[in-house]
Amino acid sequence: MTLPRRAGPRPDAPRRWESWVLPVAAAAALGLAALLLWAGTDVGHVALVALWALSVIGAAALLVRRERHRAAAEAALRESERRLAQAQKLEAVGRLAGGIAHDVNNVLATVRTNCELVLQKEMPRERLERRMETVIEAVLRASSLVERLLTFARRQATRPERVDLGEIVEGFERLALGSLAGQRLEIEREPGLWPAELDLAQAEQALANLFFNARDATPAGGTIRIAVRNAPGAAGGDAVCLEVADTGSGIPREIQDQIFEPFFTTRAGVGSSGLGLATVYAVVEAAGGRIELDSAPGRGSRFRLFFPRAAGTAEKRRSGATAPARGEGERLLVIEDEGDLRGAVAALLEGWGYRVTAVAGPAEALAAASAAGGGFDLVVSDVRLAEGTGPELVARLRELAPVRALYLSGYTDRIALRGGPGRGEAFFLKKPFSADGLARMVRELLDQPPAPGGEGAVSPPPSAV
Repeated sequence: MTLPRRAGPRPDAPRRWESWVLPVAAAAALGLAALLLWAGTDVGHVALVALWALSVIGAAALLVRRERHRAAAEAALRESERRLAQAQKLEAVGRLAGGIAHDVNNVLATVRTNCELVLQKEMPRERLERRMETVIEAVLRASSLVERLLTFARRQATRPERVDLGEIVEGFERLALGSLAGQRLEIEREPGLWPAELDLAQAEQALANLFFNARDATPAGGTIRIAVRNAPGAAGGDAVCLEVADTGSGIPREIQDQIFEPFFTTRAGVGSSGLGLATVYAVVEAAGGRIELDSAPGRGSRFRLFFPRAAGTAEKRRSGATAPARGEGERLLVIEDEGDLRGAVAALLEGWGYRVTAVAGPAEALAAASAAGGGFDLVVSDVRLAEGTGPELVARLRELAPVRALYLSGYTDRIALRGGPGRGEAFFLKKPFSADGLARMVRELLDQPPAPGGEGAVSPPPSAV
């Protein structure tokens, strides 16, 4: 792809003032000479005046020539900078594409081989479950990669909440221990930790990125330390500090200013997309915090992330349900233009005891709602449809009858979801979602008390921003 050139002066194009400097200088010199002649000066004076006039004209000509050369040099410099920026952009995109291709192909290979193993031979249920768990873990890795890309691009839908970073560290410990390759892990949590307001999933992603960087920096073994503590007076006020340190190879000072740049990586050729630390930076910036780095070759690295203290207490993390929450015959309308996913979601909901009508788009949804007299208890809709958006469709459905809505999407493109019944937040489930997550969210929505305004009333529909 060729980038359009920026508009600018051509090297050989004269500037505005160049068109009148020479005439004005010549006229001034000749005019002075004529004035002296008219005043009756002798020939010697006339000769001196003529020489002076020629000198002025020559100096003006040299000035114009020098300005033209300078303008040409500036234009050439701008062009070279443009070409360099284009080359760097293409190189960055190439690194990103290579890293993503490596990671995604690994995930797809894992999914395909495990599915083919299941299809090719009979196996005990225990082994079958292990294969399917491997497939689900691979899908989650792919989802994590997409989330990193969206976080970096500031396109990810975020849900800031009061978070206990200590709970995040404790929840991450099991994964970290299972990922060590000879390193020793130390976890430290200060009692009485303040809450921080940030997106829970993004906080977990930032911690994971820093941990895996530390692990890769200590291939021969060493110590990785994760600590979280209160930091009074930091980041312009009280803050909570999340620290990840290692005793590994360290980061040379000459590249420390580059490590948070997107696509920058020192691990060329091993499938690294160079988005790990760029994602960490985006998460901290979105939360209004700051990052400190202390590192040198041979003495390891220490990253300190400061998140502003939030008022109040941290919200309790919801524990996973041991069994899907079942329905009681409620009527659900599922709107999803991807046929395989639509069928799978409908099958799950029907298996939990709901009566489901599944359609592909707005026209079918409106027809189904009209035929049912608007009698659906809940609409489960994709955010981005082939024709319009889920929020727009739900607004039209609500003209027929009040109805609650649950939105599904992996990418909202800045569509803000608000106005859930009985609560001032979105009812949004990110793809890919778990069956347990879908069951809990549907049940929670159906169990919500009616919003103010009467039986079955709902809050205003979501809006796009």
